[in-house]
Amino acid sequence: MNPKAETDWVVWHQAPDEALENRAAIHLWCCDLDDPRIVSFCDEAVLSEDERGIAARPCSPRQHALYVRRRSLRRVLLGRFLNLAPKDLKLARGDLGEPSEELVSAVRCHYSDSSSQNVFVLGATEGAALGVDATPAMPEWDWTAVAEFMVGPEHLRELDRFPEAERQAVFLRFCSLREAVAKAFGHGIAEAAQEPVPDESLWEAMIRPPSDPRPAELREWRWEHRVVPSGTSYAVVCVAQRRRGCGEG
Repeated sequence: MNPKAETDWVVWHQAPDEALENRAAIHLWCCDLDDPRIVSFCDEAVLSEDERGIAARPCSPRQHALYVRRRSLRRVLLGRFLNLAPKDLKLARGDLGEPSEELVSAVRCHYSDSSSQNVFVLGATEGAALGVDATPAMPEWDWTAVAEFMVGPEHLRELDRFPEAERQAVFLRFCSLREAVAKAFGHGIAEAAQEPVPDESLWEAMIRPPSDPRPAELREWRWEHRVVPSGTSYAVVCVAQRRRGCGEG
């Protein structure tokens, strides 16, 4: 595990039992679900009745283990953030049946999580809504075909300015930011009619030099990316947040 890292708005944790301060900042845990130190915090006993029912469904031992670890770790981390027992947490559910970004608890917080193979990421804050995403690099994936479909051949050619070894990572940063921004608005990227920020602006932000001005639609946003091991490859993790009060009238 890497040591805890901190910026002025997000604290990246590597262990569930690290100290928590300044809950107005985003606290983000990036955990390896195959790490025995992480697994020691994953206890099926903290799951709700519904979650235990899902865990009991027929599946492979690997799928069962990852489901239990993700769900129990979510409860453990949110419980620590809210100073509540993990089993007592009541998670609000959205229109699609997925947990929403708010907790139905004595104390409310915004949270978002994502998983990719062995990687589990969760962010929580008492501040403004956030979104997190872990997008995996899959060796068998024809990422250029997906990128051409998503951004078009003309924009895809803009990757030529990057060394060939870096191009897939640039595209994955775009994908993870796209998903994280959508989650911060409370819906998924499949809901195209509610697209919060145009794909073209997100793409522009990823291929421009950091010193260039951001597209107008993203000036009120802040985000960070990290690359973490995932299976035999890697995943790009992104956390995004719209600054409180910006763009609100």
